[in-house]
Amino acid sequence: MPNSPDFNYLATKPEPGLSIAYTPVAANTDVPFLADTELSRDFDFCVPDILHVKVFLAIYDIVLIGANPCLKYMVEIGETATFPSFEIACADDNPEHFKTEVVLFLMQVLNIADIGSGDLYERAFRGMVFSAEHKCVVAVFDYRDSTSTHTQTKTWAIVDELVFERRVWNVPVDKAVSDTMRQNTLLWTLPNTDPPSSLYMIKETGEGVFTTDVSPSAEAPTLFMHGDTIDTYKYGDEYGDMYIFSQKPLFDDGTGSDRKYARYAVFTHGAKYLLEDQYHHAYLESLDNANANEGGEEEEEEEEEEEEEEDIVEAIYFVEDKITKVPTQLWGIKDSSRFVRV
Repeated sequence: MPNSPDFNYLATKPEPGLSIAYTPVAANTDVPFLADTELSRDFDFCVPDILHVKVFLAIYDIVLIGANPCLKYMVEIGETATFPSFEIACADDNPEHFKTEVVLFLMQVLNIADIGSGDLYERAFRGMVFSAEHKCVVAVFDYRDSTSTHTQTKTWAIVDELVFERRVWNVPVDKAVSDTMRQNTLLWTLPNTDPPSSLYMIKETGEGVFTTDVSPSAEAPTLFMHGDTIDTYKYGDEYGDMYIFSQKPLFDDGTGSDRKYARYAVFTHGAKYLLEDQYHHAYLESLDNANANEGGEEEEEEEEEEEEEEDIVEAIYFVEDKITKVPTQLWGIKDSSRFVRV
């Protein structure tokens, strides 16, 4: 396998239909999540020695990325990424008082002036979980049943950020939120679907510099293609046109914040891992993890020969040294229906 194929880059292509905006999933569609019997609706969280309980509102939405459902939650960004929250005194923990306080706060968070017909709590409430460790309750609401369309001041986070990476951009997730989510898999599991990864898209500037996407949401993603004068990613001759993503922004701008960068939810399932590449081994060595033996490399080469017989490789993982200053972990995604801007 050549290390630096001589193929080039074409800046962009017309706007892919599913690359920028989520496709909403109606609340009554068949994406099983949080049936009424799965979460508690009992107001029994005020145990002895707890005078106040923090109530987190876990407001979720389910959207489609291509044919894949993606779960996301509304968060607030400060020193941590957290769910909107308020405190309730355990002396006032009767069900009707709890409902009233939750609805008033939910209306404030979602900027709802009028709850419309019916009971907002009964429409959108899906249950709650209690964490004795953090003395908190996570009350779960379906955003699709809230009647709100105002989210300009809110940020959405996906499961990869809240549960696995425990950060949104480079902002740590509130420990009470991440711990409670991790301990309650019902809050982040969709049947037969692995959650997408939170990644950053690599783009090319007018000066031919490769950087991380900070573009407005109306701009099309960058597709690395054959046929121009700027060098492309190094596996272009073997796997063709790809959208390229990184796990972290390519450069540190010195501000200490990554919030200017666009985050993408990317489905990487079925990816081909190019682990035999010498730069991947160099990267592992830099992390003091290079413990593979020669026999393992031979097995990887045999696996690669078998995979080459497949018709189309939809996604790849590799380590790039051509468009980046140092060897960098990257993902290549062939179809824009596999990702969307968060």
